[in-house]
Amino acid sequence: MRCSNVRLELLLALLCLAGVASCVYWFKSHSTPSTEAVRLRNALLVRGVEPRRYFEWTPDTVPAGFARDVATTEGVFSAQISVLGLAKMATDQEKMFAITAHLTERAQRTGAAMADLRGTYEIMRGGGGYCSDFVNVFLAFANEAGLFAREWGFSFDGFGGWGHAFVEVFDRDRQQWVFLDVFNNFHMIDPETGAPVSALTFREHLMTGKPPLVLTKTGTGRFGFRSKAEALAYYRAGMTQWYLWEGNAVLTYDAHPAVRLLAPVARSAEQLAALAVGVHPRFRIVSDPMNVSDVEALLQVRLKLLVVSLSMVVCVVVMGFALVRYVRCSRASSRLSLGQ
Repeated sequence: MRCSNVRLELLLALLCLAGVASCVYWFKSHSTPSTEAVRLRNALLVRGVEPRRYFEWTPDTVPAGFARDVATTEGVFSAQISVLGLAKMATDQEKMFAITAHLTERAQRTGAAMADLRGTYEIMRGGGGYCSDFVNVFLAFANEAGLFAREWGFSFDGFGGWGHAFVEVFDRDRQQWVFLDVFNNFHMIDPETGAPVSALTFREHLMTGKPPLVLTKTGTGRFGFRSKAEALAYYRAGMTQWYLWEGNAVLTYDAHPAVRLLAPVARSAEQLAALAVGVHPRFRIVSDPMNVSDVEALLQVRLKLLVVSLSMVVCVVVMGFALVRYVRCSRASSRLSLGQ
């Protein structure tokens, strides 16, 4: 090994250390508050922007990349499903409404559960949990009960963490999707047919006011808003930023060893683990002229995130080599000095 200048090796290592520190600062400044951390996550997970017709697929035509549960469901919620008598119910609508009613029976607005599926369910039965918690547990119940459900979300802040999550269940009897806001305990009814409508039909109503729809409580638990008007205003505020998660495999996600290992540490650590091992679903945004700038901004965040991440990796690697050379060259210089 040639050691032309030991000080240059040390200087290079220090410069790389400064680069790592700059990258860490960028990550920290762009991940606080927590809503911005969600934006970083979403920047990595967004798959594309699609027109309305894309989202009208059915369980018989599930698009490639949509993750479905393959993990065993035995012992997770089977006892509760048996108590609810879902197997004896004649229609999918009865089942989905029964699950919603059960989960919202004691619901209050108390914040995120921050636990695995079983722990989240127990927290919800105690009155806790937030919208995404209700969605995840509903998906687990639905998967085990033989229903096909998918998760939607919308945001108010350009696809950051300030938003809401709800579900849509495919009603095999009517061969159509049914919108359900599980956390807020309501669905929408077409007054002409008396049947629940899909999420996209509800979104069309929000944008145009047509067709007229009737907001209806699903279960006997609390309604999540002070009034129906407030609920509709809440949804209208986020109607241009809807997106669909490409997966309902919450049991597979929950059972993965990496997720279970890091879940007690922090939700962000758990989600990073899920991203690393490939069990976190990605999502597609509903195309809308009003969200073009928000989508472009999100893609810019992804580009910056990838550049900063790559820069950090390069700095760490170069710093490691520089430090190794510095140590070896320092020792070689010391031996030469002693030899003289």
